[in-house]
Amino acid sequence: MKSIRRDIMFVGGLSSALLLTALGVFVYALVTHSLDRQFRLLLESRLTVVAAALDTDDHGHIRFDAPSEPAGGRHQSAFPRYIEVWNSAGRVQYKSRELGADSLTFRFPGANHVYFDDVRVHDDFHVGEMLAVVRMEPDENDHQDGQHGQAGQLGAAEFRRIGLSGDGPKFTAGGKPATIYIIAVAHSLENLDDTKAILAVSLIVGCGGAAWLSVGALILIVSRGLKPVRWISDQIEAVGVADLSDRLATDAVPRELMPIVHRLNDLLCRLQDAFVREKQLTADIAHELRTPVAGLRTTLELADKKLRTTTEYQESVRNCLAVTLHMQAIVENLLILSRLEGNQYKFSGETFRVDLMLAETIEEYAAEISRRNLKLTWNNRSERQLSAPAGAVRLVIRNLLDNAASYTEPEGCVEIALTEDSGNIRLCIANTGSRVAAENAQRVFDRFWRGDEARSLNGLHVGLGLAIVRRIMQAIGGDITVETQAGGWFRVKVLFKNMALNDAS
Repeated sequence: MKSIRRDIMFVGGLSSALLLTALGVFVYALVTHSLDRQFRLLLESRLTVVAAALDTDDHGHIRFDAPSEPAGGRHQSAFPRYIEVWNSAGRVQYKSRELGADSLTFRFPGANHVYFDDVRVHDDFHVGEMLAVVRMEPDENDHQDGQHGQAGQLGAAEFRRIGLSGDGPKFTAGGKPATIYIIAVAHSLENLDDTKAILAVSLIVGCGGAAWLSVGALILIVSRGLKPVRWISDQIEAVGVADLSDRLATDAVPRELMPIVHRLNDLLCRLQDAFVREKQLTADIAHELRTPVAGLRTTLELADKKLRTTTEYQESVRNCLAVTLHMQAIVENLLILSRLEGNQYKFSGETFRVDLMLAETIEEYAAEISRRNLKLTWNNRSERQLSAPAGAVRLVIRNLLDNAASYTEPEGCVEIALTEDSGNIRLCIANTGSRVAAENAQRVFDRFWRGDEARSLNGLHVGLGLAIVRRIMQAIGGDITVETQAGGWFRVKVLFKNMALNDAS
């Protein structure tokens, strides 16, 4: 199972560790580079001092004009411990006493730069020394560079370019050739290595500790950041199952979670409305079915109490059949409505003329209209074809005509008009004797709601017809409106939007 806490901890901890590791490596490389540079500059300055102090006696032996002999017991701070001098052929001309039987690395400089290399002096020393080699003219005052270090790097610097000819390098000044000396100095890298080791350990401990501290801080931050989620969860859990009127408070909710809380409150509102409708539906169904069931039971009990004539039994059967038809109408309308609201009602697009369908449906109600002596007026101003589900449109027309024929007072008027409106087809069915006040116009679409409070009439209407009509029109993309005035006209207008075809058949 995915966990936000775990993902944040893993990604955050790994990112912190990688970032601190990269930072530690960068700092280590930067500092060690600076230490190496400073070390080499130190050795270079000591090489310069040694080269400047180099001189020869009358017998050609090398000596250093320094306050104290670098090979002696105590050395000037500017002199390194290890010094070795070669001639141009690579033969040793001078070696400091500290070198003993060891020797530095000879390399003849061929360019104007300092060479650095790693060498070993004595087995008990740290591996590698840093040395610098300089090519110089012993009888001239030459500027020289060098470097200083342990366990290390060889350097060579040319102070004055010397021409090479014959069997070796020579320098001519006033026609006299000069002897070439190669000077090498070295210094232990032990202190530098110790400093680098201390730096490495410090960075490892520091960066590692910082990584663990960042993980700990991340744990606290994530725990604090997820507190509102737990608080919202507790609030949701506190919402009653039987009563969904509770809403999630938004006072202590962070701004990032506010959309979720609003959506949850909206969901609770919709659920509450749905539960209220379902409870009302259950109560209405029970109320509507209780009356016909009671009537059916009463009729059967009366017929069963004593022997009756054939005519009386037939009358009882007719009454039971009427009650059964009423119950069947309720069940069928409820089934249709539940399918419509559950988007399970199947619509199939067809092409037909609404005026012809309307005429056929009027014929079905002609007997009822004649029986109640109603005045029917039909105004047909459209013969265009309609592209829509024919079964759904027929159900709309039937429910509207049935509603008008049933609720019009005896000898009242029913008006039917089929017109065109901006390329759309509009159907208007109106009847007199309305029992619905203007302020209750929208309630006619509620299930089981009827304008006659006595719920009398012929007992075949259960207040589902207009609810079904509105749901059908919503499903096929149409529109329906109601205009009513108590004691006056009850007018229903249906608009089939964008369904009319250009050619009429």
